[in-house]
Amino acid sequence: MLSIALFHSLLFAGLTSAYKSDVLRSFDISYSNSSCPAGLPLSCSNTTVVEDLCCFESPGGVVLLAQFWDYSPGLGPEDAFTIHGLWPDNCDGTYQQFCIPSLEITDARAVLNKFGDEDLLAYMDINWKNGNVTAGDNDLWIHEYNKHGTCYSTINPSCYSNYTEGQQVADFYKLTVATHKQLPTYDWLKEANIVPSTTKNYTSSEIESALSSKFGKKVYISCDSGNNLNEIWYYHHVQGSLLDENFVRIDPVSNSTGCPATGVKYTPKIIATPGSNSTTNTTNGTVEHASLNAAVQVAGNALVYGVSGVAAAFLALL
Repeated sequence: MLSIALFHSLLFAGLTSAYKSDVLRSFDISYSNSSCPAGLPLSCSNTTVVEDLCCFESPGGVVLLAQFWDYSPGLGPEDAFTIHGLWPDNCDGTYQQFCIPSLEITDARAVLNKFGDEDLLAYMDINWKNGNVTAGDNDLWIHEYNKHGTCYSTINPSCYSNYTEGQQVADFYKLTVATHKQLPTYDWLKEANIVPSTTKNYTSSEIESALSSKFGKKVYISCDSGNNLNEIWYYHHVQGSLLDENFVRIDPVSNSTGCPATGVKYTPKIIATPGSNSTTNTTNGTVEHASLNAAVQVAGNALVYGVSGVAAAFLALL
């Protein structure tokens, strides 16, 4: 195992915006050593066939970090977007899923405990939340690895020397968290005076411009059926193995947008107050109380959050 310091400086190469992760400021993280040579082509940029897929991410050469803004019920910190997943999309924007059934897992938490990653688990418990609250966070983590993590070529078990069962699973979660930490969406929006509000709406271009100015490339934003901002996607190519973290930021593969041009709502998270039937919205230090009303929750979110019978359907969309 190769111990990696947490405070990597950002590494930009011209206009490519390549970078290393400045991850998990409060605890150490270790990856497996990829042993890939230097000078490899970027994913999706090769002109000839690359045979060593342990050092060239293919066919999922577009690495997409997706973040949630879950506002009702409010999940995760009230001043941060949470993790959805790290996905290997194909170069044309399509994707594969559940690629190697024999590598699928049934308990993500158990795998991370096996490798002694208690601090990483503690971070995930706060920042990688399942919108289907009846299913639990572990179910989302399992789903994300089984659906997407099994499709990465460079963290296939065959790529490891002295492989330990589950090693690639732990690396997948570490890489996802490390990439997420590089993308402080809430802070970037706040710097542009875009903050959660129950009264103010925004335009898609305002949100996209604020994020693109920090990310260095365009981003994809998504809204729910009520025009509430609920997800952000950041796109990358990668040089060599994922474990080397040589990501290059790119524009979205698709030029589409998931929000209307105007009237985008950035709704404050509705955080339940323990031991009461009230919730708290906190925005810019202003606290507003709103009663938890079952009818309102059903009208707005029960199909996702309040009905356990749709858990499988919800996860199929992730």
